[in-house]
Amino acid sequence: MIATTKLTYADYAQFPDDDGNRYEIIDGEMCKSSLPGEAHRRILRGFVDQLDAHVRERELGQVFSAPYTVILGPHDIVVPDCLFISQERGGIVGPTAIDGAPDLCVELASPATQRRDRTLKADRYALLGVAEYWIVDPATRRVETFALERGAYLPLGVFGKNAPVTSYVLPDWQPPASVFFPNA
Repeated sequence: MIATTKLTYADYAQFPDDDGNRYEIIDGEMCKSSLPGEAHRRILRGFVDQLDAHVRERELGQVFSAPYTVILGPHDIVVPDCLFISQERGGIVGPTAIDGAPDLCVELASPATQRRDRTLKADRYALLGVAEYWIVDPATRRVETFALERGAYLPLGVFGKNAPVTSYVLPDWQPPASVFFPNA
């Protein structure tokens, strides 16, 4: 039997931050993907601006966008596209990283990351206590929302052009479809 050592934050800190890639460690394994393109960044920027304004106005907590590191556990260091930390859980916010599970993680699906976002990342987020997980899919113009129940994600709903966001974490946030899909 060949023993393998799982990667940790010390390994993560050694990854390059200027080579055009995003690095994460999921269950001790390095995951590498290309940095997002302009369309991805534009959708993310609009989403984060709207969500941050809503959260600040109501003093609900804090919103962060990539690249902001989340240390979910000793062998799980991720960089969600967007995340929300409630006021009550603000103590997990550090100067350079979140040390614990956010209340909400959001990933913008792309052809390169779609499979990982829906399987490996979703499973780790659930296992490590992220209360809600949203997948924004620009190709289908949908946002799928999931809530953690008994260690697994159950679908809450699908947000689209004429359907509201369903969320326990942010129940009163109803962004216009243009937040997610500027050309809708």
